Amino acid sequence: MTPQHKKTRAPAFARRSGFGGPALAILTAVLAVGAANSAAAQVRAAAEVATSARFRGRAVSQNQPVAGLDLSYDAASGVYAGVSGAVAATSHDGLQGLTLREYLGYARRLDAGPTVDFGFTHATYSEYYGGRGAPQYSEVYAGLTTRRLTTRLSYSPSYFGSQIRTLYGEVESAVQPARNWRLSAHGGVLARVGGGQPPPGYRTLQYDWRVGLATALRSFEVELAWSGAGPDAAYGSRSGVVLALRRDF
Repeated sequence: MTPQHKKTRAPAFARRSGFGGPALAILTAVLAVGAANSAAAQVRAAAEVATSARFRGRAVSQNQPVAGLDLSYDAASGVYAGVSGAVAATSHDGLQGLTLREYLGYARRLDAGPTVDFGFTHATYSEYYGGRGAPQYSEVYAGLTTRRLTTRLSYSPSYFGSQIRTLYGEVESAVQPARNWRLSAHGGVLARVGGGQPPPGYRTLQYDWRVGLATALRSFEVELAWSGAGPDAAYGSRSGVVLALRRDF
């Protein structure tokens, strides 16, 4: 869940967790460009609360409830950008910053129908997730979207700061089995393609999966999703169910 602009003071949870920098630059750009080009572009916001947070099938919030906010900008030219952040509601320490993600990309629909896109994303996780320091990673990606299917390939030169180079391939699809209902499925494979020495128990090939069922409830969307990862049981890969409530603004 980049060009630099005028400095903005980070939110309190961002300052405590070492977040900021690129995310605030993108946020400033999203708001500034959106205000200047409101007739030809779209600025969106979305809020979410969930029973826990998972990333590529793995638990990242220690099974604690989370709340998140996403701001995105879509230009008529195909350029898009956004920033999203999340906090975890811990039982002993209250709200703790969990993650901050920025992305910037370009999408174009081909004459034949599919849409191609490519871009860059960067994510920073707090000490609450990593235990020490602030784990982060950057990826460049390219994808292809058809009416029913989305595929994407991402490359990271240092996955979660491990100096391990990775490729991640994923496939997603969604259908509407009934009015106001959406059934989605996701599958991904993470491959180590070089870099430093992996930690003990790290597998060269790892996979993740997710299935979800969502429905509209007034102005909200409610989703129940089941996800997991493997083949090892380390790093929070045990499967789990997440209930989420979202609203777009």
